[in-house]
Amino acid sequence: MALCEYQIPKRADRGKIYANGEGLWWSRQLKRWIVTDGELISNILRDANFRSHNYDIGAIEKHFGVDLRHSREVTKLFPLAFEGERHRFLRKKFSAEIAANTEAALQVFQHEVKTRANGLLAPGNRFCAMNTLLRPATRKALLVMAGLGSKEFEGVETTPALFDDTITLRRRIALNALIGTFFDSLPGMAEEERYFRIALVVLGANTLLGSLANSLAATLSRNEGVRLADITWDADFSETGLAVIEKVAGSDTVLRGAEIKAGDRLRIFLDATGFDSGHGPAFSDLYFAVGPHRCPGMSISRRTWRILTGELAAFPVFLELSAKAART
Repeated sequence: MALCEYQIPKRADRGKIYANGEGLWWSRQLKRWIVTDGELISNILRDANFRSHNYDIGAIEKHFGVDLRHSREVTKLFPLAFEGERHRFLRKKFSAEIAANTEAALQVFQHEVKTRANGLLAPGNRFCAMNTLLRPATRKALLVMAGLGSKEFEGVETTPALFDDTITLRRRIALNALIGTFFDSLPGMAEEERYFRIALVVLGANTLLGSLANSLAATLSRNEGVRLADITWDADFSETGLAVIEKVAGSDTVLRGAEIKAGDRLRIFLDATGFDSGHGPAFSDLYFAVGPHRCPGMSISRRTWRILTGELAAFPVFLELSAKAART
């Protein structure tokens, strides 16, 4: 039997939120609406009145007198941050680049998983699933997908914090510096092209890794004492690494009796339905969103899961999950 360690995400607070049971309510602390009902989430994502939050940090730069240029330029290239023509242009650009590099990226991912699994899945071996299997394979695949080949972007998994407007200024400055190191490592390209390729990696870095890791952990937890070769693996992710997205109301409206004002923010918890149920959420199709903002990386993401599970299923060994709490 091999032993695989996995760091459990800090979900206690989200669990308390979901236990509220109302599905939609105003948070005075966050100053926005909280949405945790699967059917309501689906309707909001399809409703053109609820628009993307643009993640503009210009006001933060002006207020504090800091230069966050690298973060600002990268967020300008996120398709999910825009509507209309700008969104269509960026989505088409992202989709074309992903499609052009998908097969090469998946080959790298499969090679990394196969090679690492062969070395790790030995009786009596103990390893960290994140650090020695999933993170290096995912990172290399994403860099190839972004057309960056064998570049090294150490620490890229921390960059999705850019989407959280509640992080501290110190954290923002550190993230901006990190993106700056990525930018400086890509000479020979126009500035926007460098930021575009960085944006490709940033958007997938934590979400794909989290989806793979959480889904693997959930599967192993449900199949304790079952050999990898005998597990009935889910065809798709059972968990998501993108638990939260935000929308902004374009005009006054009413949702389930609640008066939503134009400009109100809605924090949508995609993993709320079925949280900790042991059976997987009932609305997992929403993990990649719906409508015009459906994730352009949906296909390659799902294929990485099938590759991972296909490689693990080739081993007639027992793999015990040793969970350890997330660091504070």
